[in-house]
Amino acid sequence: DVIQVTRPVAEEAAVAAAERRGEGDVERLRAFVAAIDDHDTPRALIAAEVELARLIADMSGNPVVELVMEIGYSFGLDERGSDLYADPQRREKARAMQRGLCNAIIDGDPDIARLMMNRRSRQFDAWLGGAA
Repeated sequence: DVIQVTRPVAEEAAVAAAERRGEGDVERLRAFVAAIDDHDTPRALIAAEVELARLIADMSGNPVVELVMEIGYSFGLDERGSDLYADPQRREKARAMQRGLCNAIIDGDPDIARLMMNRRSRQFDAWLGGAA
């Protein structure tokens, strides 16, 4: 439920981040991408998802987006994150989706950033609904 409510906000945040990113933002995202493969436990991946959501929300420049994304990612992942990332293949797919989203924002491509955020949300919906 949380993901469905926050999906449009997260997509708009990704678009805004791609459009508004500065050099410091790009550096932060590149550092995040460089550490993605280190997040190979459910707990580490949950923390990385929350960190990424905060980075994107901050880059959006919209405090309401920050609030909604904080609720969506921290509350939602704390609630079901261990189940969500229990499978190693899911963790690998989640890391690949993080990489794709970050690269779209780094490249300044708002259309791909929206698409990547949407794909992530749909995948989380499927996983939480029991689909693989």
